[in-house]
Amino acid sequence: MSLYLAGWFFNLGQGAEIYQYAIADLFVFDFPESWGAVAAQRGYSSTELYPFLYPPYIAAFFAPLSTQLDAAGFSLVLYIVHLPMVFASILLSWKVAGQPGHWGVWLAVALGLFFVTAGGLLALAQNQLQITIVFILLLGFERYQAGKLRLAAVLFALAGSIKIAPMAVGVLFLARKQWRGAGTMAGAGLLILAGSVLWAGVWLHQAYAAQLAEIGDNVYINRQNWSLYSLLYQLEALFEGASLGSGIDVTTVETAPAWLKLVNASVLILGIIWVWKRFRPGVKRHQEVALFVFLLTILGLTSPLGWSHNFIPMVYFAPALLYWFSQRIGVLVISAVFGGQMLLLQLYLATQYTGLNWAQMAGTSAVLLGAAVFAFVSARPEVANSADDAVS
Repeated sequence: MSLYLAGWFFNLGQGAEIYQYAIADLFVFDFPESWGAVAAQRGYSSTELYPFLYPPYIAAFFAPLSTQLDAAGFSLVLYIVHLPMVFASILLSWKVAGQPGHWGVWLAVALGLFFVTAGGLLALAQNQLQITIVFILLLGFERYQAGKLRLAAVLFALAGSIKIAPMAVGVLFLARKQWRGAGTMAGAGLLILAGSVLWAGVWLHQAYAAQLAEIGDNVYINRQNWSLYSLLYQLEALFEGASLGSGIDVTTVETAPAWLKLVNASVLILGIIWVWKRFRPGVKRHQEVALFVFLLTILGLTSPLGWSHNFIPMVYFAPALLYWFSQRIGVLVISAVFGGQMLLLQLYLATQYTGLNWAQMAGTSAVLLGAAVFAFVSARPEVANSADDAVS
């Protein structure tokens, strides 16, 4: 609904409606009447209202579609695009990993996990743009492995223009002193920004920047926000015996303390340093891939809004664990990493609300474990069974 709403208001020349409201209010479902009126008029339920957290050119891009289609038609178009992208992303991940085993096994494992984990299932159910972002990142990394650095850089910049965090993928170029790739990525990013400003105007970009600053100042505790921010804040509340919020289905918004911002930033910096130090010429393919997935996972964890769908790259590459470890150990690792991400477990924990959001804590703990697993693999020069482990 956020894409539809933003496109609708942009087309009407009412850009202020997109960014002018406080994020803290929107996440506790305190929506302006103008949003509710459009939702009712175009066939959306008020429960489908979400804040628009993308740059202005995305609103401009969806404006024609929003005005030509009703809610059902708009959603159908996105499904037609996103569902093939999920399949393509899984097959891309298989190729990137060196095509270990049969592609059908890889597809079955990844697709199975996609449809039983909260991040995967909800990403598709809500038509999250993250599906597109991850596809672009995977395509960029595949091109990077093929030696097409400039095209990879443009694709990375495109993904980073939709959500800022993927811009950190540029560390791959820096780690190997591939200055042409780094320069191309920076240049492409600036060109996209300039085009966005020309298309949508300066004011909307200023409003968008203010929105991003507001997001970083708060902690958003929601069962689908698997961010380190939320986990650490809840752990502090647990030790202090405090109760947060009034229910599991409500997003609790708290002011982020300085210590939390410091710890979060430190984890992000250390994660990027880990990738920068290890993503060097001569590493094996499985190490490259593990570092790539680790980086994307850390970027999701350290975002104040680390929604469960931010971690679908981990789902796409889960079958690799069956080859990087022995199959028995691989199955155990997959069970441990994705157990806490299962939608059924998340729904059960949602009924166990006791003043703390246990579903959020389980999800974040699971992806933290996943980050640790991929970091561990990235440090191992040899794995149990890899079809293509040549020096990259």
